[in-house]
Amino acid sequence: MPAIKIPNFTVIAFYTENTLYKDVFYQYLQPSLIKFNIPYIIKIIENKGSWLKNVAEKPRILLETLEETQIDNFVHLDVDAEILEYPNLFDELGNNYDLGV
Repeated sequence: MPAIKIPNFTVIAFYTENTLYKDVFYQYLQPSLIKFNIPYIIKIIENKGSWLKNVAEKPRILLETLEETQIDNFVHLDVDAEILEYPNLFDELGNNYDLGV
């Protein structure tokens, strides 16, 4: 049996209340995070009435989450993402790099 990796990062994601994204999170992203033993923080926000207004909340949500948790390394994923294989690159980069996409 292969050793279980302990990631050096946490996934942060969010979805809006009363939208289909809750179901999407539980169907795609959460199972893949659990499968690869990747720690995650999921935030649920109030629906602002439009996709554009909801997406505009992303920077605030990330900043608040970082302030609340003091985590050093995070990856933001949309809740409709699915991890198909363990992202080894994040472990291999070490602490000498700061990525932003």
